[in-house]
Amino acid sequence: MSTVKSAQRALAILELMEKLKRPARVSEIAKLLGYPQSSTSVLINSLLQLGYLNFNPTTHEFAPSIRVALVGGYLRFDGLHAFQVLDLLSAVRERTGATVILSSRQGVHVQYVYTLAAPGRRMLALRAGSLRPLTRAAGGVMLLTEVADEEIGRIVRRLNTLPDIGEREQPEAVLQTVRAARERGYATVLGRLVAEAGATAVKLPFRDSFGKALALSVHARPSELSAREAELVAVMREEIDVHCRSVGGAS
Repeated sequence: MSTVKSAQRALAILELMEKLKRPARVSEIAKLLGYPQSSTSVLINSLLQLGYLNFNPTTHEFAPSIRVALVGGYLRFDGLHAFQVLDLLSAVRERTGATVILSSRQGVHVQYVYTLAAPGRRMLALRAGSLRPLTRAAGGVMLLTEVADEEIGRIVRRLNTLPDIGEREQPEAVLQTVRAARERGYATVLGRLVAEAGATAVKLPFRDSFGKALALSVHARPSELSAREAELVAVMREEIDVHCRSVGGAS
């Protein structure tokens, strides 16, 4: 296994354990992530030796150690701690029963920074780190709302040069979509990435540690999003207000 692949899988193991919020055996971790059990065992034992995991010899289960918590403990999102941002995502998922994603911009793409799969969904869905064209994801459209129209035109032209873009984007159609999102304060995109999936997103009132804008999106089937759009937007706005107010507001 290459060094890069090993690093990716080791981080995926830690992210999975954070989402499970309970100890787990090697066999369960390998199954949930779709990795071979033998290589998963090697990675888990490496993380154990490095002090990132604890091991219970009675149950043969592994769990993150306090070292994992300390790695990102200094992070702030304006006035919020990282754990408060995750609490916000968890609250939205609990109230909507849908997959929830935190996104930021990465060039002409939107990147999924953190994902919480809907209850009962496999953990492989919509993995953190995934990149999608800004114009084809609800979170990406919301991140474009703070970009000047001229810059949006350049982004569209750049996207249209990518070898895997498929159907070319139409600049005027993209501008109309972004302008509508600016006016409404949210964006809904249906079936542009996957035919039977879509998302509704809002822009968050706080930024990451580099000052980059962040978007919060709820993902579900197009029919569900169409029926529940107003409700989902209201839930996201209410939870953002509650979590920001709890720390005196976020700029």
